[in-house]
Amino acid sequence: MARAYDGWAACYDVDVNRTREAAARALLDCGLHFDGVDVVELGCGTGRHTQWLAARARSVVALDFSDGMLAQARERIRAPHVRFLRMGSRMVVQLPT
Repeated sequence: MARAYDGWAACYDVDVNRTREAAARALLDCGLHFDGVDVVELGCGTGRHTQWLAARARSVVALDFSDGMLAQARERIRAPHVRFLRMGSRMVVQLPT
């Protein structure tokens, strides 16, 4: 699956994708407030939503399993408060209690 997304990464943002557009509308319309908080984004893809989150959040850790998608996201967003990490099938994220 990661290889498929690696191959799709270069044209992902320009291909017609109604699911991606629905997800974008849901994020914008969900009513959650990201101002000044720390955010973990699972499946950041090319960073389209990461860019929106980064403009609001104190920090963003954006995860994806595709190196190709992460490369696109890193090109899109160069901000000290945003980190991109490759996640694997056995990745465990421990949050502070």
